Amino acid sequence: MPARVVVVKRTRSRSFALLRAAPAWVSSVWAALRGPGLVSARAVDRDFPSDSGIPELRFLSDGAHRCTGCDLCTRICPSRALHLDASPGEGCVEVARFELALGDCIGCRRCAENCPEEALEMRETPPAVIARSTGIPESIDLLEPRGTGR
Repeated sequence: MPARVVVVKRTRSRSFALLRAAPAWVSSVWAALRGPGLVSARAVDRDFPSDSGIPELRFLSDGAHRCTGCDLCTRICPSRALHLDASPGEGCVEVARFELALGDCIGCRRCAENCPEEALEMRETPPAVIARSTGIPESIDLLEPRGTGR
């Protein structure tokens, strides 16, 4: 017996295509409104983070930092103030960028307390890195050694 072929005709316009595309459109508009990752939309209208200071990398005597690029500090930060870019290198992970958005840091110490390598420590906020009166938060590169005692 020959097999029957059933042809199903569909309309060319899909009535729910707009609803299916809505989540992607909303997320792209939201990303455009947010802007770049290191710029905060909120103005700095308070004293800089808190009395606990800001996180800084600990450096060894040879100038190398202790960060292994595990990304735990950036994932645990409630204000998303830390930004880390790491790439696999020869036998290790190479940290290419590690920055702190000063206007977003709330000084909660979670990054320093949860670092498995104890690579971060809280330091007193030096006046030179406090956000300027323009209200635009600055970001500092944590890979550059600053101060003394490191």
